[in-house]
Amino acid sequence: MYKEEDVTNLINYCLEQGIVEIKEGRILVKERKVEKITKEWSEEWNKIFPTAKDTYDRSSKRDPVGGKYGVYFKLRDFVLEFDYSLETITEATKAYIKEEQSNQYRYTKRSGFFISKRPEPSRLAAECEKYLSDDKRLSKLDSLFYGE
Repeated sequence: MYKEEDVTNLINYCLEQGIVEIKEGRILVKERKVEKITKEWSEEWNKIFPTAKDTYDRSSKRDPVGGKYGVYFKLRDFVLEFDYSLETITEATKAYIKEEQSNQYRYTKRSGFFISKRPEPSRLAAECEKYLSDDKRLSKLDSLFYGE
């Protein structure tokens, strides 16, 4: 049997995370709206990464762009695991690549490893969080200056 306190803590956590809602005295699990990843979108996303000819060591056989099907499946799994929009994923990736450009892409992760490389945490998730926190900070500044 579960302790009442543990159940209450779990319900409160789920409410805070937006996993459940309470309607008419009942706890309802919210349906997650997951954006559908298409192969075309994943191919466009993969093109954000530089090719071997753009990198520091142009003679390198290492290409930061991963295989398109592996990337597609990793992106699909990523969207199911994390709750980021395709726009956030795209913009966070562009910001990451822009930062890496200053090092001539010397330490740029391959697109597939950028999404996930077990057991490491997802670099894409970290970049999405960074992008969203920067975006929120800028939104707060805009509201201070422009009164929005």
